Amino acid sequence: MEKTSTDSTRIRLLDYTIDAISSAALFERIDDFVERKAAVGTIGYTNLHGLYVAVRDKAMAQFYRQADINYIDGMPVAWLARGLGYPVSNKDRMTFLDFYHDFFVHCRQQKYRVLWIGGINESQRAGIEKIKALVPGVELVGSDGFRSDEEYLAMAEQVKPHIILLGLGMPRQESWILRNKSLVNCQVIWCVGATIDYIAGKVITPPRWAAKRGFEWLFRLIAEPRRMWFRYMVEPVVVLYHIALSRRHSIN
Repeated sequence: MEKTSTDSTRIRLLDYTIDAISSAALFERIDDFVERKAAVGTIGYTNLHGLYVAVRDKAMAQFYRQADINYIDGMPVAWLARGLGYPVSNKDRMTFLDFYHDFFVHCRQQKYRVLWIGGINESQRAGIEKIKALVPGVELVGSDGFRSDEEYLAMAEQVKPHIILLGLGMPRQESWILRNKSLVNCQVIWCVGATIDYIAGKVITPPRWAAKRGFEWLFRLIAEPRRMWFRYMVEPVVVLYHIALSRRHSIN
């Protein structure tokens, strides 16, 4: 077990390092990346779906091994970490949807420019407008998630964002970072999944009390059973199998 400089706990699960870190500590790390300007800081998140993708996709696994910060996004990951003996509580689970307002207030205070890539045009426009209404004066530009690498790199060159929020879905967003980290003009790239769709109201947002208690998956399954049944009924079994296998190998 390792403590980071911001007093967050680093967890080893499968072959990946996961951070139990608060949003305040995450903002501090982002400030460090921006001030340092030496290399692009990368931020990812881990839930059971991410772990499932990682055991099947080499790029996803590589991203998890290389990310500077990889925070706990799914409550089952917090439960797994606690079951493995790490001092992790339900409070160590967080998702961008829960603190995006605080994040953009922080960006306005620090005068950070943000480029949000991902989603369809309608969701992007609605989400960006909502954020700008909530946090007047924030420097935020959006683009849909259906352009080429070259177009996004050119956009970053023009906007010169401090932070890029990448909402292309797993593992596309993580693969994009691996390909373009050394080419993009910014200080931080942060994977945020489909958050813009939830902010825009294009996807039903589960009650936040359910997320904090580990039942967010149930609401999503009920809302979109055809799309979500495999993710919530099959993928966890595969992940648990690989965790059990890795634990057996470590003991032997």
